[in-house]
Amino acid sequence: MPGSPSSVGRRPGDKAGEPVSRKRVVGSNPTPGASFLHFELSKQTLDSTLEKAAKGYAYDSMEEKSHGTGLRKTGLTVFGSRLLSIFSGLAFLLIMTHSLNPSEFGLWEFIVDLVTFSSYPAGLVAFWATRKIARGMKVGGTAVCISLLLSVGGIIFFLVSSVYLHSDVGSALSHFLLATVLVPLSYFSVATNAVVAGYKPIISAYSLLVSEVCKLVLGYLLIVEFAMGIDGVIVSIASSYLSQSLMNLFMARNAMGSSINFSEGKEWLSNSWVPALSSLAYILYIADTFFVSIMFAGTSVVGYYQAAFSLATIVAYSGYLATALYPMLLRGDSGNLPSVALDFTLLFGIPLAVGTVVLAKPLLFVLKPVYVEAQGALFILSVSSLLYAIAGVIDYTLMGSERVDLQPKASPSEYIKSNLAFVPITNLVSNLLY
Repeated sequence: MPGSPSSVGRRPGDKAGEPVSRKRVVGSNPTPGASFLHFELSKQTLDSTLEKAAKGYAYDSMEEKSHGTGLRKTGLTVFGSRLLSIFSGLAFLLIMTHSLNPSEFGLWEFIVDLVTFSSYPAGLVAFWATRKIARGMKVGGTAVCISLLLSVGGIIFFLVSSVYLHSDVGSALSHFLLATVLVPLSYFSVATNAVVAGYKPIISAYSLLVSEVCKLVLGYLLIVEFAMGIDGVIVSIASSYLSQSLMNLFMARNAMGSSINFSEGKEWLSNSWVPALSSLAYILYIADTFFVSIMFAGTSVVGYYQAAFSLATIVAYSGYLATALYPMLLRGDSGNLPSVALDFTLLFGIPLAVGTVVLAKPLLFVLKPVYVEAQGALFILSVSSLLYAIAGVIDYTLMGSERVDLQPKASPSEYIKSNLAFVPITNLVSNLLY
């Protein structure tokens, strides 16, 4: 699920054609039966959690405190924004597919994945920031600051990789140099989305709409009117990242804190191996783009896949209905929230999956007649997208109810025995089999 705790490698936005949307729809699915064997939330740990959270700050107008009602309200708002973004996303996708040939479209996907690899460390900070903020700590500023510092290493990795890889996919180096700006913006976006995920997930709905408008307006001007091609796509996505991050930053300013807590950041980095398991599972899954592109000495095959994937992403949007589940569980709410979230997800996910499968051919034809050949891939990706949304609810439940990180100086062995390690390890095994 986009933004799920097990997908810390890519936290932001999930908009069609952007680095943040790549393959999380079909990646890292835990085994439901095995997962629930690990789920146990005792009253004692719950009371301890609430007591510690009470020492933090009070959230203003917290819809989430009304349990199921808050979950539905936040879920519907975020899901509604995603439904609106479908139209803007499809419009942007049409602009790309009608302005770029399959090879250029595949090149964009290659750049997207290289940005993802370069942004790998961002999720290591975001994971802990969300958990801390949901429990009342004002560490948003710390998360953003540390993420931007880490982005320096990501920029260097991206530039070095671009120099060696651009010729292997038949591309000019200039496209990669321009795309370098996406790396720090990706870190910035991951950090601010992690803040709102723990503070008020509903904020992500508003910031998404702002970013979609920026992306679509600039996309039309740069790609269609000025015929900038893939460079126009890069600039449009960069504006989308920046606008969403700034909106998040403004609306979650009460969670930022008045100073940078480097000792807290040091603790996050010392325990970074925990979220690294999730990030590794995701990175492993998207590596096929590089192998296929280099194997075929081009990106056309990847372009066909990306066309099908972009449509299948719509099915995974049903997972956003459970957006509020994770922070609510972190704060100590429980009850029947997981079952409410699962029912809500299936209510919308099943019709979306069926509709995508039935309309696969005409939908691909609208993108571009040549992409009809990817019809079979769209069938498979639509079903796996629904399964991923369901698995995301399980991930939220397991990791949101885990309390091991509330223990002072918890040992690595305690973390390994917890759901914080169990869920990503299960996902990692799944992706290795893939």
